[in-house]
Parts: sequence; C-alpha cells; structure tokens
Amino acid sequence: MGLTSATGLISGINFNEVVSQLVELESQPILLLQSRKASLETVSAELSTLSVKLSGLQSAASKLSSLANFNVNSVSVTKSTSGIELLSATVNSSAVPGTSQVQVNQLAQAHSIASQGFVDDDTTAIASASGTFKFKVGNAGAETSISITNETTLVQLRDAINNANGSVQASILNDGSGSNPYRLVLASKNTGTANSVNITSNPTTLDFTNKQVEDAYANATNSYSGTVASNSGNNYLGTTNKTFLVEIVTGGDPGTATYKYSIDGGITFLGANGAAYNGSNAITTQTSLTNYIDGQGSSSTTEGENEGVQISFGASSGTLVAGDEFTIDVFNPTLQEAKDAVIEVGNLTISKSSNTISDVIQGVTLNLLQADSASTIDVTVVNDTSGIQSQIEGFISAYNDVIEYLQEQLSFDPEDPESNTAKPLLGDTTAVLLNRQLQNLITSAVPGASSSLNSLAKLGISTNEDTSKISLDSATFSAAIAANITNVTRLFVGIGVPSNSQIKFVSKTDETDSGSYGLFINTAPTRATIDADHAIQAGGITAQEVISVSFFSDATNSAISPTTAQITAAAGSTINDIVNALNSAFATQKIAASASNNSGAIRIRATEYGDDIKIQVHSDQDNSATQSGLGTADSTAKENTGVDIAGTINGFKANGKGAVLTSGSGFADDGLSIRAEVTTTGNFGTITVSSGVADRIASLIRRNIDTSTGTIRVRQDGIADSVESIDEEIERKGVLVAAFEERTRQQFQRLEVLLGQFQIQGNALTAGLTSIQNLQAQINNR
Repeated sequence: MGLTSATGLISGINFNEVVSQLVELESQPILLLQSRKASLETVSAELSTLSVKLSGLQSAASKLSSLANFNVNSVSVTKSTSGIELLSATVNSSAVPGTSQVQVNQLAQAHSIASQGFVDDDTTAIASASGTFKFKVGNAGAETSISITNETTLVQLRDAINNANGSVQASILNDGSGSNPYRLVLASKNTGTANSVNITSNPTTLDFTNKQVEDAYANATNSYSGTVASNSGNNYLGTTNKTFLVEIVTGGDPGTATYKYSIDGGITFLGANGAAYNGSNAITTQTSLTNYIDGQGSSSTTEGENEGVQISFGASSGTLVAGDEFTIDVFNPTLQEAKDAVIEVGNLTISKSSNTISDVIQGVTLNLLQADSASTIDVTVVNDTSGIQSQIEGFISAYNDVIEYLQEQLSFDPEDPESNTAKPLLGDTTAVLLNRQLQNLITSAVPGASSSLNSLAKLGISTNEDTSKISLDSATFSAAIAANITNVTRLFVGIGVPSNSQIKFVSKTDETDSGSYGLFINTAPTRATIDADHAIQAGGITAQEVISVSFFSDATNSAISPTTAQITAAAGSTINDIVNALNSAFATQKIAASASNNSGAIRIRATEYGDDIKIQVHSDQDNSATQSGLGTADSTAKENTGVDIAGTINGFKANGKGAVLTSGSGFADDGLSIRAEVTTTGNFGTITVSSGVADRIASLIRRNIDTSTGTIRVRQDGIADSVESIDEEIERKGVLVAAFEERTRQQFQRLEVLLGQFQIQGNALTAGLTSIQNLQAQINNR
C-alpha cells in the first residue's frame, strides 16, 4: 500500500517527517554548494560595482593625463570706443599669455553679381539656342559648366547652378520694379578678393556686365494715360542699385506740369536745383527734371556726378495729374565687391580672405564682426588655472570614492563588528592588490618629475591616515602652479620635456618608461619646395603665363594621382598677383602648400615634411628673365620631394616620418615620439619623460577593467566558470537526493506492507490460539 498519509496506518510512524529529515540531512552538501554559489555571485556583483567606480576614476584621470588640459587658456576681447563688439575670439592650448592690440579696418566680403532685370522667372526662356553657361571663382578656380536650351528659364538655370554644387550659390532677386523685376544673382561661397565670380561663357540673354538704365514705368493707379520713356540701355553711369521715383506736384501737359523726385523710395523728395523739396520748389520743366534726376547741372551733392539717367513724357499724349508716379530702375551688376579682411595687429597690417583668422596671433582665432578703423581692440590671453584645479578636485573626488569603497569591502561588517562577518571582497586578491597599487601611486615620488616638485604631497595633496582619502590644500597648489605650471603638469601627465627648444614632445605609450633620453638627428627633415630661378621684375611679367602645380600627398605610391591647380597670370602680373592667385587655387583645390614672396622670387612649399610629399610645377613659358622664373628651357616641370627625418632616441635607431621620430626599440624609450623641424644634424640634447600620476592610474585601471582582458573581467569569468561547475554539481547531487528520497519512501512503504502482513499473521495466530483455547476449555468442561 502507498504512503497516502503522513502517519503509517499500521506502524503509527510519521513517515513524511522522517523522510524529510533524512532528505534534509542528505541535502547538506547541496546547501553548502548553494551558499558557495551565492557568495561567489556576491563577489562578482561587488567587482562590477568596483569596476563602475574605477571607470569614474579612469575618466577623471584621463582628463588629467591630457597635456591639452594643462594648457587651458582663456581670451577676452574689449569693445570699440562706442561700445560695439568688433570681433570675438577663441583660444587653444598653444596660445601665449599676453595682450595684442587689433584694429579691424575692413571685413572680408563675398563677391556677388546679378543680371539685368528679366520679365519673369519661370516662363520665358533666357536663351534663343542651346549652349553652355560657364563660370568659375577666382583666376584659378575650377570651371563649372551648365547646359542650357532655348526653353531654359531663370528658375531652371538657378537650380542647375546650385545642383552642380560648385563654388557659386545662385538665387533670384525680385527688385519689385514694374517691369523686368527678376534678376539672377551669383554669389561666391568664399570671401576675399581672390574669389571673385567670373563668367567665362554666356550664351544667354542675361547681362552680368553692363550697368543698366531700365524702362520707365508708370504706376498702374495713375490718371495720366500718355507715354513715358527713359534712356534705357547700357547708359547708367552711377555705381549703386536704386530706383528714381518721379511724382507730379501740379498737373498739366509735360511742358507745364511740375515735378519732384526721390532716390530713397519716396522717404524724402528733392526739388529744383536738387534741394530738399519744401512744397514750393518743384521742378518746373521736363528738361530740368532730366537734369536734376541724374545730377547733371544741379548744385546738390546728393547724386554726385552725372549718372546718365533721363526721363521723358509724350509731348501731346495726355495730361499729367498731381500725385501720378513714375519710376526708373538703375542697376549695377556688382551687388557686392569681393574684399579681403584687413586688420592691424600692433603696427603690422594684414590682409586675409576670410573674417575668421586663425594664423596671426598664435593659438588665437579671431572672428571679425564689424569694421571700425578708429578703435583699437585688446585681445588678452591668460592662463585659466582655476580649470586645472577643478579637474584635480574632480580626480580627488573620484579617487576617494574608489578608496572608500575598497576600505569598506576589505574589512568585516562595520555594522556588526562582533559577528566577524566578512565583507564580500575581504581577502580578494584583485581588490587587495588594487587598493595597494592606487595608494602607492598617490604617495610615491613621480618618475621623471622635477626634483623640486616630484610628489603630490609637495603640490598640497595629503592622505588621511585613518581613511586613506586624499585632499587638496588650495594655497599650496596655487603657489606651485604660479611658480611653474610645467612642473605641475609633469606630476599628472606623462610628458617629455626637451632640453633643446627645437625639439617638441609629441606622445608616448604605456610602454614608455620615465627617464632621460638622448636625441641625435642624422638627417634633417625637409618640405617639398620649388624656388623660381629669379625674381620677377618690378613691372610684372611681360607675357601671359599659365602655371600648373601638381601636389602628390603620397609620392611613394605611384598608383595615386596628384591634385593639380592651375592659374593664368596675365601680362603685367606682379609677384604678389601671382602669389595670391596660387594661394587661392591651393585653397580651392585643398592643396597643403603655400606660395610666398621670397625676396622677389616665387617660392612654393608644402605644408608638411617628408618624402610622401612631392610638388611639380610647370609653366607654358620658358625661363625668360621677364617671366615668373618657374619655367624651364626645355619645357619640363620643376619638381621637388621632401625628406623624412632620420635619427636615434636613446642611442637606438628611431622610425622617421616627416619631421617626427618614433622609438620602436623595445627598451625603456619604446613608443616615445618627438617632432624636430630642424635644418641641421647632430646632437640635440635630451628629452626627460615623466610618468604622471594620472597617466599611470588611468593605465592601471585600464588593465583592470578592460572588458576582454582586464583582471576584473578575468576574475569574474573565473567566478562564472565556478558558478557553472557548482550548478552542475548541485544538479547532480539533486538527482541523487531525489533518488534517495524515492528509495527511502519505498523502503518505508515496504515496511508498512510487511508490518501489515505481520499484523494479519499475528491476528490469524491469535485467532488460532483463541480457537485452541476455546476447544481446550470445551474439552475440560466435559
């Protein structure tokens, strides 16, 4: 029979309780394994928490290990004498503290031109036949070609120009005139005199060249129904785009009516002799009106010289009525001249093509806003040491967060000290080692630092003996940074300090040890340079000359084609004309080179050093003394290739690229890079490399929290493997316990069955004995 109740029916034993106790006893190894698993999972969770806190410290340390963050400058700009902001400025880490006095004499402008007025923008064709509209920016700019047909409208031409994505932006201007109000505007995308818009082919009816007097237009509300005309055509002698407005003062035929006129849209009016109209000095004859509106013969200086604008009314075509208005538009194709920005820095006058100037004051970018040659602006650069202190304080906070957590974990439960309950990471080798390494880095001397400031303690960072947290004494810090910011930098950043000013520290790696390393240059680096054979004569070149410059950015790879810029220098072009044209072409083609005036001769030089850079220059003129000096007698190209630097660091041959030497020795100097823009060879002193605290802490944490190879990840992977093994063991033992429980229940079941059988047998025996006793009693009673 089955164990259908907690208590055996025969034995009276609570079998479930007995089995449960036996199973519990048998399950003790599983409980121990589960406890071990939970403990390991708690350790892994705490290691994850530690990893997060370490990430915060790594972030703070990485900021402090960046050299740029120790060269934090700020820049201030004064306003003009009238309180106007003429320029703004930004600054980078290379700026030198000090004040520069700047005058903004002229802003750079982008050139824009417009066609004469057109009747509509989307209906009438602008050409009578198919052709190609071509334009470029600057003498050496790339030419853009637009195909047109006898159906192309103004809008279609505008869209085609913009879709070509060249150096010109097209738009349509509606000037509001009564006739032909639509004008196509072409504007250079770049400012500067070298970036003027040039139309090289124009098969359309649009005129971008001649100044125009438009047809006279009668206001639609006029009472006058006669004719009005202007001397329309290429007759405008002025320079500004405007509208001449004529209004009838007293009516009558053209010979007897009186007039006044305006050149500012009707805001003010002028009368006889060009004087301001006062109600009684109207112009009395049509002839005088024509003389006055173009400035001819008037005493007014408003118009200046004769602008060539005339108006006439039909002699017998109707009566003019007071209030009738007539307009004549005049137009100059040049909407805005191309101009360079002109500034003065001290007593040096400088012209630049852009209003953003970053190559005049070291490390400072000037953003020109307005011109005022009467005002001098002070541009002042100062070191912002408060930013450095803020970053150090952030580092201290992140460090203390990690140390507080480690100190808590590497101890017994502080809330129940008598229980001797260990915190999860107590005794964990990863946590113990990290705690010791971090504190050692904070308290030990910094390798490669200045002897006068070689520890954080000397900077004012002290350690609390009880909590192991650190704090900063602001007074000590301020004194140290005021004394020598470079020495403060070396405490935190792994940098190199060369003994020779011609050497610049570039970078180091985790493999670079602190120390002092000797530098020797065997081959000085050079930039690809082409020098003209002679100076250009004072009157300029005598014949037109086409100069092509090919720039190879990877000269050692023959499969890569060069970038080419070409200019056409007209006869009479001076050296400055040619230099400006070349630099404009280089900028347009994004060529990393520049042209300059080298004592009257042209010099073309690459921006970067090394044998990857090659320059070829070809001229269509020979090497005549009256030309640029860039030609050759046999019409071949002049060419030159740069040279990579070669030398040693710490006595070991270094890898040279451009002007940069990088050690790959595998020894203490491995990974150190320096830049040497030198012109001579020989010994260039030493470079002393420090291993800053922030640099080393960031590296230490990186080795610990790397998601694939970090010690914490390796430790957690090991824990995960152990947990997996424990789960397998728990599952195996669980099967055994279940089998034990089943077996034990079966044994108790068999016991109950057996007891039942014994009971039946006992009952039968008892009954038998009773029968025998009864039979014996019957016998005895006889």
